[in-house]
Amino acid sequence: LPLGELQKKKKKQQQQQQQKAKPPPKKTTGSSSSKKAAVAPKKAKKANRESAFYETQRGKLVQHLLRRWWYAIEWPSAAAKAKAPEANFETLAGFPGVHVCTSGPRLGELVDHRDHDKCPCFANYFDKPTADVKALVLRAFDEQIKQLQNAEGEQSPLLKSLQQDRTTCSRVNEKKADAEAAKAIKSYNK
Repeated sequence: LPLGELQKKKKKQQQQQQQKAKPPPKKTTGSSSSKKAAVAPKKAKKANRESAFYETQRGKLVQHLLRRWWYAIEWPSAAAKAKAPEANFETLAGFPGVHVCTSGPRLGELVDHRDHDKCPCFANYFDKPTADVKALVLRAFDEQIKQLQNAEGEQSPLLKSLQQDRTTCSRVNEKKADAEAAKAIKSYNK
């Protein structure tokens, strides 16, 4: 058979396999718009709960921390960064501690050696005590301000804004912020 005929035959086989793999269309009884209407308020309610937490003092501290975490938190750990890739794996550029398989049967597979329990993300910081979050935020601001001054000097247009944000964060009352966050988390978990 000519090469063109083989390609057509293979393409036809692939299409047949795809059609077999597709699930049959769902049969609906009744109006689907009423189902959508019931789901929409649930999503809106969840979004309102999340935004309620973000409006708390601790929520604002967490947001400030997540904007500049690399100034205060070492992640991934040095051990994860130093882990040598397996055979046929290479370090994924821009993602220390992650390796990608470049040949063999595992081609394209990722191996992630980073500790996700310590990853700087909302899920790992929203329920931490305000004092801990505040200390990390202030450390991050201090390091960011120091590096900015070294790079651009005292006349940097961003410097004043950073200093104001740092001052605002330093004035957060930890006990009040914890009580406020506890209410928001309680409604968030309902």
